[in-house]
Amino acid sequence: MSLDGDKEQFFGALGERRKTNWKLQQLCRQVERAAALALAEVDVPVGAAVAEVAPAPDASRLRVIVVLAAGSGAQHLVDTRAALERDAAAFRSEIARAIHRKRVPEVVFDVRLAEEVEIG
Repeated sequence: MSLDGDKEQFFGALGERRKTNWKLQQLCRQVERAAALALAEVDVPVGAAVAEVAPAPDASRLRVIVVLAAGSGAQHLVDTRAALERDAAAFRSEIARAIHRKRVPEVVFDVRLAEEVEIG
């Protein structure tokens, strides 16, 4: 194989992957900001916050990790999950308004207690 073929094989694919990852990371950041604002509209316990938005498994479906404040219990966890499921359509609508995309990704929620999340 020629040297030019090796460059194409290695650097061409890497360049495309970087571009895709950059766009996906940008989408996740946009959804994270929009989700944080939309969370204020949902009836969830005080101290709930969006910790992270990640692809699940790709840009068509995003996982929004919501962390409850320290000291929250199992009942807060159940109540928050129920509130987010109940208001999922409104939540997704707010995200759609903020990100200005042709196709809005599906949003799934992962609600955790503060003690379950590793900081740092």
